Amino acid sequence: MRLDGISLAILHSRLISIVDESAATLVRTAYSHIIRDAKDFAVGLLDSEGHTLSQSTESIPVFLGTMSRTARALLEQTQPVGPGDIVVTNDPWLGSGHLPDVNMLMPVYDGDALLGYVVVIAHMADIGGRILGTDANELFEEGLQIPVMKLYEGGRRNDALLQLVRANVRVPEQVAGDLDAMVAAGHVAARRLLDLAGELRSTDFTSVAQALQERGEQAMREAIGNLATGTYGGELLVEGADVPLMVAVRIDVDAAAGEISLDYAGTTPQVSTGHNATAGYTSAYTAYALKCLLAPDLPFTEGIFTPLTVNVPEGSVLGCRRPAAVGGRHLVGQSTTSLVIRVMAEAIPELAVADCGSPRPFITVAGRQADGAPFSLPILAMGGFGARAGSDGPPTMPFPSNTEAVPIETLEATTPLHLEEKELLCDSGGAGRRRGGLGQRFRARALVDGINVSVIATRTRYPAEGLFGGGSGGLARIAVRSGATGEERTLASVARLMTGDELVIESPGGGGYGSPVERDPAALEADVAGGYVSADAAAACYGR
Repeated sequence: MRLDGISLAILHSRLISIVDESAATLVRTAYSHIIRDAKDFAVGLLDSEGHTLSQSTESIPVFLGTMSRTARALLEQTQPVGPGDIVVTNDPWLGSGHLPDVNMLMPVYDGDALLGYVVVIAHMADIGGRILGTDANELFEEGLQIPVMKLYEGGRRNDALLQLVRANVRVPEQVAGDLDAMVAAGHVAARRLLDLAGELRSTDFTSVAQALQERGEQAMREAIGNLATGTYGGELLVEGADVPLMVAVRIDVDAAAGEISLDYAGTTPQVSTGHNATAGYTSAYTAYALKCLLAPDLPFTEGIFTPLTVNVPEGSVLGCRRPAAVGGRHLVGQSTTSLVIRVMAEAIPELAVADCGSPRPFITVAGRQADGAPFSLPILAMGGFGARAGSDGPPTMPFPSNTEAVPIETLEATTPLHLEEKELLCDSGGAGRRRGGLGQRFRARALVDGINVSVIATRTRYPAEGLFGGGSGGLARIAVRSGATGEERTLASVARLMTGDELVIESPGGGGYGSPVERDPAALEADVAGGYVSADAAAACYGR
């Protein structure tokens, strides 16, 4: 196909509409709330060589960053992949970093011609083992491992694999239903790609992927070329099980070559708990940070990665070796996004964002309803966004992951929990000329005995930092309030709720930007009137 700029833009929009329709199918047919409500998934189209054509607009950034690499790894291990085949795995080192994420690859054939592949990635409601958390000591404790296998071969389902999965998860109907939903979504994308190929009278989409990749690389190099050549560095601390984890980065910008290299040397070695990330996960979120700063409007193609060199030390908490536990991989892996943005603030202060109240606490509640039916549901308590040069940070806005909150109505309808309170957390946004976004307070009461709670949380000791004199955001806090005594105990990993106990979650606030004394008096007055800032904090932090 001959592609000028306008033709490429139109065709790319058509390809995006295909994966968005596929994603809508996934949402409407999925059984679990982590997919239907939290939108923890991605759908992509790849060409016949495994290069990105399009990705769904509702997608988790890390899935977009790992998708092509995962697809090529699956193809290397399962060739040939013929019509009617569907390949799956949840291998953290091949996929997106932990066992609940199932990666599915479906080839699209037009007769004997291979048009490309559909990739669907989704987080399962349960994967067996311990409830998703950070207290496992190795991968084997974290659940069922699915090696690269064919779920379908020649259009025929591998029922033995499906039975194995069902036998190892707490909510088999949800997990099996979600796998079926992923297959349905893949078929929708495949049919639409076939329709488009017939309309174009072409079975070769490689030139489209190549053009997108080249334009992405060119735009990224041009954006890097506008920076000042130099070396920047920084570090931050992330809470571990017993000791803090150091994440350190050095960033070298070569504006003339349009290239950036990043090195995480000095980062803490991998640990014996789930506070580890795989190198692929780390690289994806590193690239995402630079994309947000330098090329926010570009599609997430491999061309964006080409000018970037990311060195992740093998055996570190950012590049752990198998079989390390990785249940809380986002605690350290997503911290790289905040760190890279903070470090680059020196080079591009007008684009920088203060630390966000992220990663947001990820709380899993699981057990049985009063009638004995099993349940497993995530509670995602979003933290506040960091302030920027031109605006305050929005409250309860997730970053860098963009999952959505499970609605309260869903929580109460599908679990034996009753919501007592959900509100913005006053004074949790960092003070500054631009105020950080507020976190939230969430409180739910157990209606039955024996609700298992598993916590994955950070920012409980190290808050989101402000920029250029801005204050830090409020800390996260997770606790259980006894229904019998009213006493609260801080919760770091797991707990078991009895009837009347309350689960209390306070999410972290975002950092402020600029000196608090420079804040517009009218804006501060509105903050106090609206309950975002207390009168005491206005006096103590802003001097008003």
